[in-house]
Amino acid sequence: MKETPMLQGNELPIHINETFQWDNKACIEECAGLCCKDRNYLMVSFHDILQILRSPYAKRIGIQTTCELFEDEIPFICLNKDQSFKIVIPYIVFWPIGAKMGILPEHAPSSMCPFLKPLRMVYAFHQEKTPDTAHPLAMGCILKDYKPDICKFSPIGFLRGMETGRVSFCHVKPYEFCPACNSQNKVELKTYLNSLQGVNIGQKSLFHEVAMRHYSRIKSGIDQSIFNKILQQIYNIDRLLLDNNYDVQYRPSYKQLLSMLYEAVNGKFDLWESFLNHLSKGSLELLLQDKDNQECLVY
Repeated sequence: MKETPMLQGNELPIHINETFQWDNKACIEECAGLCCKDRNYLMVSFHDILQILRSPYAKRIGIQTTCELFEDEIPFICLNKDQSFKIVIPYIVFWPIGAKMGILPEHAPSSMCPFLKPLRMVYAFHQEKTPDTAHPLAMGCILKDYKPDICKFSPIGFLRGMETGRVSFCHVKPYEFCPACNSQNKVELKTYLNSLQGVNIGQKSLFHEVAMRHYSRIKSGIDQSIFNKILQQIYNIDRLLLDNNYDVQYRPSYKQLLSMLYEAVNGKFDLWESFLNHLSKGSLELLLQDKDNQECLVY
């Protein structure tokens, strides 16, 4: 599935050993957050959802479950069905500026990512000193190391073929006035990727295996509606747990959930039905008690 970073622009293929214009210092200290404003949404992954829940910022504002991401009056994340691949995908909802401060959304002048904050606030929250050379109007992501991978990669687009699974990269200038991309400094793509913290391409490939199989079956004319319903429930997995009187500490691991999806995408639902049965009978502890040994049910 193709992932395009930030705002639309000219996508240029880039090889792992090629260089591109980039100044990380300028990105941090001079960014006005323009690539995180004036749009409606940003596509993320299931892995990103779990990362957001693990972030210190989520803990600080009381977001402990997927329910609080999806079901707030103004949600952080919503779901839409991609028309090309016929698969349900989560999106971070960009809030109208002022939406949380008593201003009606239709009266708000623009929108921005709910995790975009003044840079000084970001550093203060993480108990770090704001760089002395930072612009007073600079903006940054309050999630920091827990922000979605698509944001960590920017201005590099990470692409993986839906039919072949082949990995490639492209360079996309996030915004016309991006100070980091307008720098004369150049960095090798391989060096840039190695410098990224918390990016796990292997985790991304797990879900992509599921997506590839789904797309193959869709092209063959197979009805995948049941799979999409299960996928939607797994995105908001904590709703199922809470509705059955389970705390989120009983949330299955990422790989366990992917195992359920891998079976479901192939039209087999034994793992999912077993999970639901244990939920309804109040015996989920028995299913998950050997959790460490169930990490790789499929992979």
